[in-house]
Amino acid sequence: MNSRHLVFGALSFLLAFSSCKKNITPVSSAPPPPGETAAPANLDFKYFNARGRMQLDDEGDKISTNINIRMRKDSIIWISVVPALGIEAARIRLTQDSVHLLNRLKKEYFAGDYSYIKQKYKVDVTYDLLQAILLGNYLPAAEGKVKIIDEKPLQHSRQEQANLLIDQFLDAELNKLKKITIKDQESQNSISVDYSQFAAVENRTFAKAALIVVQQGQTEKDKTKGAIAAIDYHRISLDEGALAFPFSVPQGYRRQ
Repeated sequence: MNSRHLVFGALSFLLAFSSCKKNITPVSSAPPPPGETAAPANLDFKYFNARGRMQLDDEGDKISTNINIRMRKDSIIWISVVPALGIEAARIRLTQDSVHLLNRLKKEYFAGDYSYIKQKYKVDVTYDLLQAILLGNYLPAAEGKVKIIDEKPLQHSRQEQANLLIDQFLDAELNKLKKITIKDQESQNSISVDYSQFAAVENRTFAKAALIVVQQGQTEKDKTKGAIAAIDYHRISLDEGALAFPFSVPQGYRRQ
C-alpha cells in the first residue's frame, strides 16, 4: 500500500450507514431546491463512530481493508486503516483547515492543508464538502442557485460552488440522496458516489453501502486513471459520548 492509497482511502472514504443505537434527527440547513416538497433527511449528530470494510482498486492495485472512522460534526474527521491482524497501516486526521496523514508502513507522514488534495487529485474540495459526501447528506445551495434537470425517476438537481459542478440525485420516496457527482470544471476530474442497500433504522432510512469513483479527466486515456472504492458498514454509533481523535508522529518518521 503506497501513500496514494492512503490518501484515497481517507478522502474517498465512508459514506453509508447501516445501524445506530440512538434516535437520529434529520435536519436541513437550507430550504429545499425548487420543485421539492420536503427537504432531504440529512443526518444530525455531535459524535459519529463507525466500522466497516473497504475494497479499493487504485489503477489496478487492489486492497481489502477494515476501516474505522470518527467525526465531531463540522470539526474533525478521523480515519484509521487496518488491513489485517488488527495492525494499523495508516491514520488520517482532517479539520476545517488541515490535512494530516500517517503512513506506518513507509514510516512517513504529511501535515498540510487542502491544497495537497487539489494537487493530488485535481479536485478543489473543502472539509464541509467531504463531510457531506461521507455522510450521504444532500448539499444545500443558496436560493436560486439550484437547477432542476429532471424529476423522474430521481430528482436530478445541479448547482455550482466555486469551481465545482455538483449533480445530486434524490429519491423522493426514500427522501434520501441516491447519488452525487462532483466535477472540477477546470481539471475535468470528478468524484462520484452511489448510495445503496437502504434500510430502516429506528424509523429512519440509511444506506448500508456506497461505491466511490474518482475519475481523472474524460479522454479514453484518462479513463484508466483513477480509483474505485466499495464500502460496507457493519457497525455505527452516534452520540455515545465524546470521542478521542489521536494523531501523533512516532520518532524517526520522515515528512513527505
